[in-house]
Amino acid sequence: MRSDGAGSRFFSKICTFSTTCTASQLRTHRSARDDSSRHAVAIHTALVMTPSSVQCGLSKSRQMMKNGQHRRNRRRVAGTLGAMAAGLGGSQMSDAAVVYTPLDVNIPVPEVNAGEYHIDFDGDGTPEFDIQQFDTLTKVADIAPGVGILRDEVSNRAANLPDGALIGPATGFYSGSGPDALNGIDNGAADGPEVGHFQVSDGPGFIGVEFMVGGNFHYGYVGYEGTGVENSAQGRIYAMAYETSPDTAIEAGAGIPELTADFDLDGDVDGADFLNWQQGFGTTRTAADLVNWRAQFGQPGATAAAAAVPEPGSLALLATGAAGVGLYRRRKSQ
Repeated sequence: MRSDGAGSRFFSKICTFSTTCTASQLRTHRSARDDSSRHAVAIHTALVMTPSSVQCGLSKSRQMMKNGQHRRNRRRVAGTLGAMAAGLGGSQMSDAAVVYTPLDVNIPVPEVNAGEYHIDFDGDGTPEFDIQQFDTLTKVADIAPGVGILRDEVSNRAANLPDGALIGPATGFYSGSGPDALNGIDNGAADGPEVGHFQVSDGPGFIGVEFMVGGNFHYGYVGYEGTGVENSAQGRIYAMAYETSPDTAIEAGAGIPELTADFDLDGDVDGADFLNWQQGFGTTRTAADLVNWRAQFGQPGATAAAAAVPEPGSLALLATGAAGVGLYRRRKSQ
């Protein structure tokens, strides 16, 4: 058994060791807290920066990494780069003089909207026409004066145009009257029960449109596809765009982003692609890939699946979380 003196010395060493550990832990905690605060400020700054200032920040951050700063700083810079990329504004929805609007509207639309969707290219409050379901058909309806639909030469119905087809002054016959069915079944139709060129089996395509603005003709398109079971009256509007220059042709599909963010190559850009980006961030995926994903998420080209577009704030939170995941994975590997 220890003497009183030995016991006192042993107890003193234990106290000293405990005090040292506590102080060390406090310093570590305080350092981590300070790092988190600085990183949070950096992310907030990145989210409100302009593209030009982001470029400047990216250049400076890359230079810091080249100069061999402390590994902890490199990790923090990498996270900031990701936040900067995520904080950039949404994609520019114009291509030269083409004004493009991404859509994801299922037909029939809810009854609160009278079961129809108003196509208003220039946003002047006066729709050029409506797309609506009527019994077993989906059709173009309420076509305004001066508006024409590009017609199929044989059936006189709205033509299902492929991607890249020209829509302009000399590319076909436009009319605001005539057969109006896009897809569905009409048992009273002279050309058979299946009517329209946008049945499910026809695949997605584009409706060519001619309309007037200020006394001048303009040209645009509406992306539409039949959905549901074959020959049903269900459909989906996935895009619309028009050429702002009068009497100027537009290509069907102009302005729709290419699916460069379809990382899993399944024909759409959705949450699965974001997960793919998270898992590859810092190795096969970059901050620029996240910018592409943000611009293309829920923007269906011909085949992209329907998805709701997140609010910018939600996207920023996703980006911040993803950057954290990337840093954690890289830290474990070092």
